[in-house]
Amino acid sequence: MLASRPDPCRAPPGPTNLALGRPATASSAAQAPAANAVDGNPATNWGSGADAPQWIEIDLQQAASVGSVRLRVAQYPAEGATAHRVWTRVDGAGDYVLR
Repeated sequence: MLASRPDPCRAPPGPTNLALGRPATASSAAQAPAANAVDGNPATNWGSGADAPQWIEIDLQQAASVGSVRLRVAQYPAEGATAHRVWTRVDGAGDYVLR
C-alpha cells in the first residue's frame, strides 16, 4: 500500500482569505470595481480613480475572528507616503472602530 503524499500542485495550507468573493462596495470605482479587491486574482485591483480619501468596505457576512489583514496597495502616482486605516464593526451595527 502506498503512503498518502500531499499533491505537489496544491497550494500549501495557510490562512483562510475571509474576504474572498464577499460583497465589496467603495467610495468610487472609476477605474476598476470594488469586487476586484476580493476576486483572488493578484493581477486585478480596485481603482477609485480619485484623490484621497477613498474607502472600500468588505462585508464578511458573518462575525469572524480576524488574525491579520493583508493589504496590497497599488497607487498612481507611486511616489509619496500613504497612510491606510482599517476600521471594523460587528454585524453591521454600531459605529466603525479604528483598529
